Amino acid sequence: MNEGNTGFWVSAFFVVWGLLWMYLVVLHKRQRSLEDRVAKCERRD
Repeated sequence: MNEGNTGFWVSAFFVVWGLLWMYLVVLHKRQRSLEDRVAKCERRD
């Protein structure tokens, strides 16, 4: 790995990490809302 590409790899790593973090946060929120929906359906019955 030459020094010229180090900055590129670091920025690429942070971009991928940020996307992964956002994906996990969105997935967690979606799962929680889905569980709330299931709970509401169970309460109705």
